[in-house]
Amino acid sequence: MFKDRNDAADKLYEIIKNNEFQNIVGIPKGGMVIAKIIADKMHIPYTGILTKKIGAPWNKEIAIGAVSITGEYYLNEKIIERYNINKSYLKSEIESKIEYLIKQNEKFNYNIPSNKSVLIVDDGIATGYTVWAAVKTLKTKGNEVYIATPVISQEAHDLLKNQCKEIFYNIIDSDLIAIGFYYKDFSDVTEEEIIDLFKQHQDYREV
Repeated sequence: MFKDRNDAADKLYEIIKNNEFQNIVGIPKGGMVIAKIIADKMHIPYTGILTKKIGAPWNKEIAIGAVSITGEYYLNEKIIERYNINKSYLKSEIESKIEYLIKQNEKFNYNIPSNKSVLIVDDGIATGYTVWAAVKTLKTKGNEVYIATPVISQEAHDLLKNQCKEIFYNIIDSDLIAIGFYYKDFSDVTEEEIIDLFKQHQDYREV
């Protein structure tokens, strides 16, 4: 159990501190808090990468995949086949979410690093879909990608382990239900907070 994201970042840093990375990339929103703390401790640049989950047609809260701002996407083919989800629905969802993410990035102005050793950071990984899309985006830019998170499901670990160089974590749980269960304080992170954190880290922002 972590007190909050600050506590989780400190504990995660203890696991990764002897490794060398050139950039930290956070997954908004909560991942940006942890990414900033780790980047400050390591004195390296950090940025974010925008992703969006793709919801099932009957319930948008049920994730069946995710897409990144650059159009890299993951789809859970087993769910899609089982429920015979229409390809036109998937195409429409992917296109609309890319358009939304591009508009969102006008607020944040995240730059995607190229040809670097990059550590992706999130505050918890349940399905792994959004991180998968982020990893693919970074790899298309020639980056060597690592992943770090305070807590990850076994399912997500299995999905991601062959997509990156290494996954660092404090907790892995085969019965993970919700990331918030591992935090005493798992308050929502606002866009304003993310922007403020990014401004505070200006000295290291160049990627």
